[in-house]
Amino acid sequence: MIKFRRLAAVLAVIGCLVFGGILLVKSPVRADTSSVAAVETAVSTSFSYQGRLKRGGTPYTGSCAFRFDLWDAAVAGTKKGTVNLPNVPVTEGLFAVELDFGDQFQGQERWLETAVQCPGDANFTSMGRESLTAVPYALGLRPGLTVESQTDNGLRGIANAQYRAGLVGLNNGSGGYGVYGASSNGSGVAGFSDNWIGVYGETDVAGSTGAAGVWGRANGVGGVGVVGYATQSDSIGVKGAANVSGGVGVWGESNQNTGVYGVSTSWAGVWGQSANASGVYGLSNGQYSGGVYGVNTNGGFGVYGKSANGAGVYGQSTAWYGVVGISENQTGVYGRSTNGLAGDFDGRLRSKVVEITGGSDLAERFAVSGGETAVPGTVMVIDPDNPGHLMSSSSAYDRKVAGVVSGAGDVQPGLTLHQEGVLEGDTVVAIAGRVYVLADVSNGPIQPGDMLTTSDTPGHVMKATDLDLAQGAVLGKAMTALDSGTGLVLVLVNLQ
Repeated sequence: MIKFRRLAAVLAVIGCLVFGGILLVKSPVRADTSSVAAVETAVSTSFSYQGRLKRGGTPYTGSCAFRFDLWDAAVAGTKKGTVNLPNVPVTEGLFAVELDFGDQFQGQERWLETAVQCPGDANFTSMGRESLTAVPYALGLRPGLTVESQTDNGLRGIANAQYRAGLVGLNNGSGGYGVYGASSNGSGVAGFSDNWIGVYGETDVAGSTGAAGVWGRANGVGGVGVVGYATQSDSIGVKGAANVSGGVGVWGESNQNTGVYGVSTSWAGVWGQSANASGVYGLSNGQYSGGVYGVNTNGGFGVYGKSANGAGVYGQSTAWYGVVGISENQTGVYGRSTNGLAGDFDGRLRSKVVEITGGSDLAERFAVSGGETAVPGTVMVIDPDNPGHLMSSSSAYDRKVAGVVSGAGDVQPGLTLHQEGVLEGDTVVAIAGRVYVLADVSNGPIQPGDMLTTSDTPGHVMKATDLDLAQGAVLGKAMTALDSGTGLVLVLVNLQ
């Protein structure tokens, strides 16, 4: 009678199988990985297997043929591999072999069937199948192997210590990945955190190498390399921070399209904020391309700038236009101010067409002698005793007539001439155009088309009837009538 007995081994379960008078004891044994070479070199897919063979109750010594079949089920199933060992030495019943079925241990259960044929045996005798214990699954941790599950996580790592990782991936080669995740339908890599960072990336290499703490790429049309979602108020989908000079919190780059693209249905698509520098900084090297480009399709602003103390929108260029505004059907550049200037230009101003809609006369700023306050509509004449100054008119047919103080009858100056520091003055006087003037009928009722000259009534005009005296003393022509007393007359200023 031939008997085989399984030897006790690490992580193996002792059991007996009796078949045809043969007893076999089998146990998988963990490969030795204690040496430095074993740690540094990838292990193979082989593992050790030991047993004890008895013949007629006595430990057998000699050589026998062994056959080992690997199955995916305890009964029937599919054979995953076979190892034939025709001449295995057995000493006092003990034998040890190396079995290699290839990459078959990826998390699925496996059964090993052993058969033996010794000298004098007509055929192999099968000892049946036994479930392999956990020892061979250490092969699943060797480089290049896959841990696969159809219903659960393929690999799960847990760490309970602060600043320790549930799973650590290292790559010391050039251009490789510490941790690589890929998915055909779900997330390649998913990170969740209840109190800190879901996914954390860090690199110590200079940016010129192309290294990145977190790097995302989209290869499909309309795909997104990195997506961030914020589901709570004041939460942030994607945040970038730079705490050193020259650092960049978020960097967007594109060779063909958009470097950074932001979308919002109810507020800012892209928000930039800085305590001491630019909130949003855009740079472009392409001709006719914008460093910052804004588009609005529904009556809003393509680019909106606001400042409490500085410039709302500031443009600067060394070789072309600092600010360019173009509109097909409306205003290319629009400026408005409640208390200041809607537009302020320091330098030459050139335009093909100038249309003024806020006033109707051409005026200049003058100083008024004696600190006199001239009300709108007052006729002003040259002060011969103070060069460059004006004063209110006080006599008829005064050839020193200069103009009318603008602003009467709600008609504002359309264009005001003034040179700061040279021709100073606070009183805006119309020297051409349409303006309302104080008038009286001391020389007869005024009708449209009448020439107007200074009156003896201070600051007023009257109808000019003496053409000889009127030469050089005409303010302009009346455009409205005045039948009696005093009042405002609309005059077309044309000094003669």
